[in-house]
Amino acid sequence: MCGIPNGTLLEIIGQDGVGKSSVLFTIAGQAMAQGSPFFYVETENKLMDEARVKRCLNTDPTVAEKMYSLITSQQCDDIPSMVTAIEDFADSCRNNGVPMNVPIVCAVDSFSKLMSPTESVGRSFYSGSDAGKKEFGTDKVNFGHAKFAHQWCRILPSWLRQKHVILLVVSHQNQKVDTGFGGGSFMSADVAASYNRTKIGGNAFNQNAALQIILTRKGFAKQGTE
Repeated sequence: MCGIPNGTLLEIIGQDGVGKSSVLFTIAGQAMAQGSPFFYVETENKLMDEARVKRCLNTDPTVAEKMYSLITSQQCDDIPSMVTAIEDFADSCRNNGVPMNVPIVCAVDSFSKLMSPTESVGRSFYSGSDAGKKEFGTDKVNFGHAKFAHQWCRILPSWLRQKHVILLVVSHQNQKVDTGFGGGSFMSADVAASYNRTKIGGNAFNQNAALQIILTRKGFAKQGTE
């Protein structure tokens, strides 16, 4: 109701195809309209359609075109490179004259698809070498992703406040499996999905996010057979 608190973390949670990226670019458009720089980290190798991004940024096509040209983006495969990219962008903005009273907006879409440090080292073929390459399924369960998320979140609030950064994180919602006893829930599946914060990274963002938006699909808008 009152907007996004400055220097904080906002998490957008949802299953595939519910509009997480659309919400992200809509928020980014509002921020850019107020003069904030916007940095977009893409991790899934499936960029949203350019025309759709522009519609999210602004309803005025001319303004949307200008905003789109001002977006700085980078593709990252692992968590350490994502953190470095965000920190470098924030430092670059402050060192190049963006005043401290103007929030810098950064977005990660999505955090769920980033590799942990252990995974990125194991798949060393990204650097063009097969040395040390591991086959999938040969290691024990890797908890590095959640560990790194918690480690990063311990220092994140201080860094966001010092650099005056608003960080938007997109997370894929996992199916919540209820293994308890007692006859199940009285809530419908739709209502229960609105409370589901089960995702890769564990509870790290749950504890640090100033706001969490959980997107659920309630139905489809139809016109004739479309």
